[in-house]
Amino acid sequence: MTTNSISRAQPSGATKTIPLGITASVVLTLCAIALWGVSLSQVNLSRMDDYGLMSVLPWTFYAAFILLTIGFALALHQPQLSEPILLLDLGVLILFIHGTPQLLYGTLRYAWAWKHIGVVEFIQRHGSIDPNVDAYHNWPGFFALGALFTDAAGLDSALGYAGWGPAFFNLVFVGALLMIFKTLTTDRRLVWLGVWFFALTNWIGQDYFSPQAFGYFLYLIVIGICLAWFRVTTPPGKLAIKRWVRLDRLASRLRDLFTRALNSAPPGPPSHPYQRVGMMMIVLPILGVVAASHQLTPFMMISALAALVVLQITTTRNLPLLMVVFTGTWMLYLAEAFLRGNLYWVVDSIGQLFQVSSPDLVDISIASRDQAVVAIVGRVFTAFVGLLALLGGIRRLRAGYWDLAAITLIVVPFAMLVANSYGGEMLFRSYFFALPFLAFFAGALLQPRPAAGASGWRTAATILLSGALFVGLLFAYYGKERMYFFTRPEVAAAQYLYDGAPKGSIFVSVTWDYPSLFHNYEYYRNAPICCGSKQILPRGQATLVADLLRLMKSHPVGYVIFSRGQRAHVEMIGLMPLDQLAMAEQTIRQSTEFRLVYQNSDAEIYAWVNPGGGVGK
Repeated sequence: MTTNSISRAQPSGATKTIPLGITASVVLTLCAIALWGVSLSQVNLSRMDDYGLMSVLPWTFYAAFILLTIGFALALHQPQLSEPILLLDLGVLILFIHGTPQLLYGTLRYAWAWKHIGVVEFIQRHGSIDPNVDAYHNWPGFFALGALFTDAAGLDSALGYAGWGPAFFNLVFVGALLMIFKTLTTDRRLVWLGVWFFALTNWIGQDYFSPQAFGYFLYLIVIGICLAWFRVTTPPGKLAIKRWVRLDRLASRLRDLFTRALNSAPPGPPSHPYQRVGMMMIVLPILGVVAASHQLTPFMMISALAALVVLQITTTRNLPLLMVVFTGTWMLYLAEAFLRGNLYWVVDSIGQLFQVSSPDLVDISIASRDQAVVAIVGRVFTAFVGLLALLGGIRRLRAGYWDLAAITLIVVPFAMLVANSYGGEMLFRSYFFALPFLAFFAGALLQPRPAAGASGWRTAATILLSGALFVGLLFAYYGKERMYFFTRPEVAAAQYLYDGAPKGSIFVSVTWDYPSLFHNYEYYRNAPICCGSKQILPRGQATLVADLLRLMKSHPVGYVIFSRGQRAHVEMIGLMPLDQLAMAEQTIRQSTEFRLVYQNSDAEIYAWVNPGGGVGK
């Protein structure tokens, strides 16, 4: 050994020096967690206004996010990436966004999520499903899995863990997105930045304890496997393309597009035929589970897989056909009860491109002033995400990357708008399915090509752009929390009903916004009487009692529920004038036909006992 080599040798016990940027990132993350913990103790939910949760979050919450973002940006733009630190920061970000509501409320968000608890509880009680109860039993895969997990955990109800659904699902989305993005680029910084931006732009609220969140995760897994292990490795010849495209010039252009896209994509992982067989053995059961779990996701899966095959991105040519077979078989034989009762609705909604009706879309003309601001900011935020993706896609293209797979998986979900309105929610679901790839291109705006070493301007730009996205997320995701969350007294009132109301009773509420259908739900009828109308009943206030009695006459007992959440819903969305709601409450309170049977700080329940039969509580 030469003298120079001896002088360069490291002592056997020497340890590597941790870069200062990584140390600073870890310290900032720990400080952010501490500040976040302090912020939770300072929140007073009773002061929440029509700006939602952000109206009661203290400055320490926002300071925690700023510190976390700086820490993430420092770690992202180090010469040597420390992916465990980036994963830690992502996990903390998800905890900040999705764990905060659960820790503050202690109850399940979203009125519609409570029925999911009820379906799981039904399967626990009966050990089976009943396709004639409702549509949830026609696609029971998620609920059966929930019942299995709940029983295995020794719990009486999924309420014990369902509130953590958004945090859990967003964490598993991260794993799926890391797999997908690594098939789109070799730039690890772009991979992590794309996932970070996904977490900051996922505002649709379809990540809770639901079949949609479950199906979405499985959708991402299948797409990731197809892009990683079943990628086309050689572009098709011109003659092969001309079998489908007769025009010579167009065939040449398509072959050039396929070649450029293939050459600019990173190589897939090396695999042997038996590995691909193993992957296919994973994919096939997933397709079956998706077909059995959700109405929309199978069609998104069929469209995406078919597009990837047609555009010569994946070799899984039989998967779209198999998914059609799985979906068609399930719907014709196992979801037949739903189709029989809803065929007109399904056919009627085909091609209704402009029908959009969802709790996430507020009519600005009748909503409260603050809710109008929330709605406008949410729409601008969504458009901003699309603009970032467009600019990032242009930068990627100018850098020589033809991201055909990512572009395809953005376009396909929005093409579903032509097929069906999905009860007015297709626009939101399309955004949700396209979002991973919109976030990828948004990241490409700052990271269009692999960057060598640290970059000061990219670090600053990451912090600033993350801050802008976080502001939009606060409005879009937290802006309706006053009607999305339920207090413990509201839950106690609902528990009172579902624990002891006689079978066959009817529960009448002003709106759907209260914890309902989570226990013994098949025994009762729910009747929210103000859905999309400014009038509480068609006949108006003067005949309210008479109208209610006509609605209840075929039931042994009728209950009328007034609650804080319903009042918030009416006030925020503008379903009716507030004085009309107050008069309705006063009318029921003074009526001799109804008697008060339950009351607490946030809810009142009135009962009417049918003189022809039935026993009140």
